[in-house]
Amino acid sequence: MELQIIENENRSTLLPIGKMCEITDYSELKTAVENLKSGKNAVVIDLSRVTFITSQGLGLFISMFKSFKKSGRKFILFNPRDDVGRTIEATGISSVIPLIRTEEELNKAATA
Repeated sequence: MELQIIENENRSTLLPIGKMCEITDYSELKTAVENLKSGKNAVVIDLSRVTFITSQGLGLFISMFKSFKKSGRKFILFNPRDDVGRTIEATGISSVIPLIRTEEELNKAATA
């Protein structure tokens, strides 16, 4: 899995690319999130280029969400492909972690 990090004034966006199905993929993502600047209001995981995700990845998202919530920061899942989005919704994770599909909604959620 390839991982890009994009910083702007309000948020840090992580863009994983490819399948998220290996333990090393999740370790890399977790390490990247832990190393982000703490001054950002929100961390966004842009799922637009993720083609497959396992239950382990979904569990990692829940763990990250809880950690960020404790520190008063937002953790947002953004723009998943249809199949990945359906998986997130079917598990009920989207009722806990914001799952946002448009840039306009993302800007509002990240700054609110």
